[in-house]
Amino acid sequence: MIPFQINQITYEGLVSNPVWSWFGACMLVLSFWNLAVKGSKFITLVENHWLRVSVSFYALLLVLGESLFSISALAFHQTILLKVLGSLFIFNGVYIGSIKIIQFQRAGYKKIFSKDSIQNLMLLALFLIAIAPVTDADSISYHLATPLQILRNGSNQGIGEYWLHARLLGYGEYINLLGIANGIDCLGAVIQWTGLLLFVLTIRTYFKGPGKELFLYALLSMPCILFLVSTQKPQLSGDLAILTGVIAFLSLQSQRHDYKYLMVLGLPLFYSLTLKYTFYLPVIVLIIVFIATSIMQKTGHSLVKLFIVLAGFYLAFLSPIHLFNYFNYRDPVSPFLSGSSTGLTNFIHYLTGDPGFNIAYIWVPPSLGIYTTTIGLAGILFFIR
Repeated sequence: MIPFQINQITYEGLVSNPVWSWFGACMLVLSFWNLAVKGSKFITLVENHWLRVSVSFYALLLVLGESLFSISALAFHQTILLKVLGSLFIFNGVYIGSIKIIQFQRAGYKKIFSKDSIQNLMLLALFLIAIAPVTDADSISYHLATPLQILRNGSNQGIGEYWLHARLLGYGEYINLLGIANGIDCLGAVIQWTGLLLFVLTIRTYFKGPGKELFLYALLSMPCILFLVSTQKPQLSGDLAILTGVIAFLSLQSQRHDYKYLMVLGLPLFYSLTLKYTFYLPVIVLIIVFIATSIMQKTGHSLVKLFIVLAGFYLAFLSPIHLFNYFNYRDPVSPFLSGSSTGLTNFIHYLTGDPGFNIAYIWVPPSLGIYTTTIGLAGILFFIR
């Protein structure tokens, strides 16, 4: 194990230019977007274009997150590799951006942005929030601080012994690591905004009827969206990845639910699994529903292939995190099985809930103020309708 150490790398020294930060983040994500569009051509089972791009986008983030995790775990010229990789993505983004500007000029901006102008303005406002300087304590003290400490340490090994929050790292923080190494502190937020944009485009083109417009207004006007888009915490990314998996499930509902479709669903779902422990339960429920649907459709001959695909996804993407945690902390889902020391017990209590919380509040909030702070008045109108 590489010993925990601190060198002279500072946050201010890495992220000193806010203009470069948002420009670099946009170029990185534009490069990701271009690769996702190209990768969507191989997802032939899904008909909707934006749903294919969404699945491809989360597949790209899944592979990228694991690659960055591996670079940090191996501690092999970590900073140099991160800077080279980031520079390649940024240069590709500048190239793609130049082409897109020429295409926009030829097509005419009015033609491109004429539809759903209010929603487009809402998305633009959220984009400006995403590229703004990071100010929330959760991002500064954890979701950016732990990647910074990995850079200082030269590896991700050892820091969890002294910093318990570092045991919760998922692929989202390793993607933030790519940004921090290249002087960018808003990469996570721009990725989340891009996921939101893809989700809006998917809803617009997949669902029919007037209800989808009210749903989108409700979604974009939720007060919590302001926080989720601006933070470097990959909460919104995981939520949208799961919703993308649900829409993919609905789009394939009339088809036979065999292993080929699980491969499509598995990409966004396993991406969410690699972000946070809190996504384990909803993803496991969705997978159980998928398998139950396969049984009801009498495709039992494919059940073995279903479990082989699940095992393959786990071994390829989720097992590296569990193995790393086991070999470093003797707990694959550290810190939740790490023993009963006072420090760990207090930390687990801190993570698992507020003593004043009641699960019934999800359906029957204790006050209208709490309800509207969570999903907004537009959400209430959506449910009333």
